[in-house]
Amino acid sequence: MACGSWFVDGRSRMKSTTTTRPDRSSTNWTTTARSRRSSTGQVPGSRRVRVLLALGSNLAGRRRALERAIELLVAGGLRLLERSPVIETEALGGDPDRPYLNMVIIVDAPPDPWALLDLAKSIECDLGRDLMAPRNAPRVIDIDLLECAGVTMRSARLTLPHPRARGRHFVEAALEALRQGERQGERQGERQAEREPEREQA
Repeated sequence: MACGSWFVDGRSRMKSTTTTRPDRSSTNWTTTARSRRSSTGQVPGSRRVRVLLALGSNLAGRRRALERAIELLVAGGLRLLERSPVIETEALGGDPDRPYLNMVIIVDAPPDPWALLDLAKSIECDLGRDLMAPRNAPRVIDIDLLECAGVTMRSARLTLPHPRARGRHFVEAALEALRQGERQGERQGERQAEREPEREQA
């Protein structure tokens, strides 16, 4: 699947023309992930892109962990654009008695996947995740970068688009919920536009 195709095919208004590869030296908005956080959620610089993130939790306080992760992402300089419904899913390869709560969010962010990854890992640590735990161990929070519009990359730490995103049921379900919400919003906008001439004539 082509990078950023969800933004282009599913949601034309979020189409990005960014095609450049990330430059790790461009993390000029802060020096560390923790220092990037601000009370206003603003980040210096005008060039920003749409980023698709997946959040998950399967330990006590799952819903609160998701909300807190979003709060910290916004405090770290990202702008929350949209969020999917929360979906409960089985833990793949893990404890069947500890299902996940998952969701997908769309954020507006600086075009630096490395800085986004550092911020995500910093938040995971802050919320109590053990990054050295086995792969399928229960997690208080999991933050995955799924797509960063216009960026295609592969490294030991990060691959974009996320290689397993499209095989995850909750990702597909969450994206479909967002698309349905978009279509509903478009229909409401069309109905509103149709009513405007009637008001002008009255």
